[in-house]
Amino acid sequence: MAFNKFNCENIKSSLTTAIPGVTNVVSFSKRPDEKQHNCVFDMSPMKIQVKRVYDLAEQADGKRILVDRLWPRGLPKEAAKLDIWAKSIAPSTELRKWYGHDPDKWHEFKFRYFTELRENSSEVDNLLNSIAKETVTLLYGSKEHSFNNAMALKEYLESNAGK
Repeated sequence: MAFNKFNCENIKSSLTTAIPGVTNVVSFSKRPDEKQHNCVFDMSPMKIQVKRVYDLAEQADGKRILVDRLWPRGLPKEAAKLDIWAKSIAPSTELRKWYGHDPDKWHEFKFRYFTELRENSSEVDNLLNSIAKETVTLLYGSKEHSFNNAMALKEYLESNAGK
């Protein structure tokens, strides 16, 4: 099939609809014989990072999203440099209190949190759509760096990005 720029844009549109957030046209070029064209697509997934909200904001953070239900203690809102405060997809107060950052409860916490996220799929879809084509940093306030809701949410979003 010979491609032209119109074909590439249609393919891009179809792929973007089928796989939200993971497709970009990287280049469109004519072959040397100028009768055919190439469409090159980037199929790499979105880049999600996780960082403590108290750490300094950096340009490499991309879009900064706080994923805690409560505002972090002692942090002025201006200092957080947030783009989004996504408290609607943070773990419920009941789940947060039950978990208490106990590593022994990590797997059960993730199971319960993922259940909450599935029940709140419209908010998760909104978040996925808003971060689809850029680097994002999920921010959390906990002192626990490995077993926190931002790490769980990253896992959930990456596993559901193309669905």
